[in-house]
Amino acid sequence: MAHHDILHPAARLQHRLRLERAVERRRILRELHDELGQHLTAVQLMLVPLLKECQNGPLQGPLQQVAALVDRTVAALRRVLGDQRPPLLDGRGATAALRAIGQDSSRNLGLNLSVRVFGSEPPVSDALALALYRVAQEALTNIARHARAEVVRMRLRWESEHVTLVLEDDGVGLPADALARRGCFGLRGMRERVAALGGELDFSRRRGGGTCVCARLPLRPPPQPSRAAHP
Repeated sequence: MAHHDILHPAARLQHRLRLERAVERRRILRELHDELGQHLTAVQLMLVPLLKECQNGPLQGPLQQVAALVDRTVAALRRVLGDQRPPLLDGRGATAALRAIGQDSSRNLGLNLSVRVFGSEPPVSDALALALYRVAQEALTNIARHARAEVVRMRLRWESEHVTLVLEDDGVGLPADALARRGCFGLRGMRERVAALGGELDFSRRRGGGTCVCARLPLRPPPQPSRAAHP
């Protein structure tokens, strides 16, 4: 009994240290995502008109090197974050997190974006909430970098068995061979992440211009196939 009493303060200290590390980790992730990620994307957008103005000029080479360096930095940041749970999902749910990322994209990336939600969010797994978040994040980043869109619409629909996330823009449209292009790992990664949860992700060109990204996922993961017993 006396030995337990001696260890108890140490256990409390360890627990407090774990909580403090978790809080610090969430803060760092928030800084990486909300600040560094958005700023790097903004720099990429600012470089596009500069490269056009300096085409065939003495600054074209250095600017291209800067653009390539920024691209590599963005790719490295995405690898670091990877499957880390974004702080926006902590205690808020997928719906609130998607509204927040929509507001951030409108403010930091200059997108005219509206968000509409249909139905009420039920309790969902961390994997499902993270998949929805990453699909929205990747789609909005691609729209800001490539689409030259004026209007973006995000629609989230909760149903009894499925959830559907749709992002539409009025930009230049997604190239037909986008998924096969070198460097489009984000698009393929979105599809693989959704497929791993038993869902489907489709990219299509909108009539009249623009792109539609539609992710539909089951609220409950598909059952794993059972192995046949050996005779």
